[in-house]
Amino acid sequence: MGALVIEAWSDESTFTVWRDAHYTPRADGGPLTAADFTYPPEGAWPNPQGMIDAMHADNVHLLLWQIPLIKMRPHPVGQTRADADAAIREGRLIREVSADGTVRPYRNRGWWFPLSLMPDLTDAHAAAWWTAKRRYLVEEMGVDGFKTDGGEHAWGSDLLYLDGRS
Repeated sequence: MGALVIEAWSDESTFTVWRDAHYTPRADGGPLTAADFTYPPEGAWPNPQGMIDAMHADNVHLLLWQIPLIKMRPHPVGQTRADADAAIREGRLIREVSADGTVRPYRNRGWWFPLSLMPDLTDAHAAAWWTAKRRYLVEEMGVDGFKTDGGEHAWGSDLLYLDGRS
């Protein structure tokens, strides 16, 4: 038995969609299902389900790389825009106090994915939303897990979390 981590699997925007997959974004920021996608033969992943099934037949577990951010540069479109709008509207993000004293969504201060939004996974509703967006990968496609990275970008003692921590 072995395991394989694939880093460059996603569109590097939503981190929930296989790169080059075709689909209709959900305007409400809700989760997609495996049936929502088609995969062009010339795409980076023409048959991800077949690949996963072949790996499992060889006793190889598949882990997909993840980062707990909503990428905001370049300006998000499609599902990423809908996800950002939903996260802001429904208060699912880590927050910070701006220079003028108003509270606003925290924007990643790091060099990697700068200005991205960060979901507040201390909150059960935010964590459930974040998890639901990846559920099809595990429950429908058979992905075995995720290798997470980038959560260290919650920089600053001025950050406000939904569980009351700061």
